[in-house]
Amino acid sequence: MFFGSFAWSFVFVSLPCHIQRISTTVTAPVWGRYAARGNPKACYVAVEALQGLLGAIAAARMGIRGSFVLGGTMLLGCAALVHWAVPLPPRVAQKSATERGVRPREVAAVTLIVLGGSIQVFFFTATLPHVLTGFGVAAARTLEVGGMLIFVSGVAAALGAVAVPRLGELFPERRLIGALLVTSSVCLAAFATANSVWLYGGLRFLQVLSIAPVFPLVVARLVQHAGGAAIGVINSARIGAGFVGPVVATTLLTWTSPGALYVLLAAIGLACVPLVTMREAGARA
Repeated sequence: MFFGSFAWSFVFVSLPCHIQRISTTVTAPVWGRYAARGNPKACYVAVEALQGLLGAIAAARMGIRGSFVLGGTMLLGCAALVHWAVPLPPRVAQKSATERGVRPREVAAVTLIVLGGSIQVFFFTATLPHVLTGFGVAAARTLEVGGMLIFVSGVAAALGAVAVPRLGELFPERRLIGALLVTSSVCLAAFATANSVWLYGGLRFLQVLSIAPVFPLVVARLVQHAGGAAIGVINSARIGAGFVGPVVATTLLTWTSPGALYVLLAAIGLACVPLVTMREAGARA
């Protein structure tokens, strides 16, 4: 998982400057249902292998070869590790009468929270070429400084994920998720006040540190009972945010100021807070 995430992060540094289109995300629910009914190990190996091989071919055709080929090689390595080192998971036992089903209301609430939170994460790289010049960063140093900011985001995401079990022990889940969403949104709104790369990077660190624990917290309880299709829908929201976030960000930056973008992103996070209660109601039902 570390090398897979690192491979994509390595590539994402240069994507905003060169990417022209992003593939569709509607196949994720199909993959989820197939993995639930078939062989999830084979499914994972096939996906990683295809991503690594089509990514390398695209790099050879489109340029930026070093980063894309390296990322593709890492993904092929991930596929090999899973194929040879991870045992086949046992077949899932038939659901007993005492197990509860997953309500569409709960799935919808979790999906929207994941979508909104992921948009707050994925918008970032697409805005860097525009935002960094506003801080006086020379065009020749945009990738270097942008890479540093993305590295900071990655560290914050890792720390936030590691903190999830401890946070879950200290605070009630519903209040914790709501507080994290509010904190992330406040940090995003504060982006508008940043007047240097250092302050901007510090706020980004706090924002990602706040939003990163939200994803495992909202998904953990549901995936214990959800089928592959429901998990695929939730995963589609995260993948879709990788498209929606950059498109919304770059579109708004062509029409208005970065401050307006940050306010909108903060509003998206705040709009997710009532969904936490909706999720709880769906689970109880």
